[in-house]
Amino acid sequence: MLDCKPRCVACLSFQTKVDEKLDTRRAIVVVETILSHFSERRFLITDYYEHWKVHVVSGKEFKSQWQQFIQNARKVPTALLYLYNDNNNNNNNNNG
Repeated sequence: MLDCKPRCVACLSFQTKVDEKLDTRRAIVVVETILSHFSERRFLITDYYEHWKVHVVSGKEFKSQWQQFIQNARKVPTALLYLYNDNNNNNNNNNG
């Protein structure tokens, strides 16, 4: 979309003969320069946005993995207690 703007300005400037003293060539160069600058900024902002999205997704993945780790870690004491009690019961049965 930005690519057609300088050409449109050029067409309009050649079609318009309001004042011969107007520096239409200079205006065209200025508009092209501005559009080029904004095109570069758009690319840069798009690049930053894509990097930000990757960062957010990886952060969500890490959070999910961390929550799963915490859930698994909370199960360990219960499992150990069960194994300890089961082992003690087997030892008591063997001794008695």
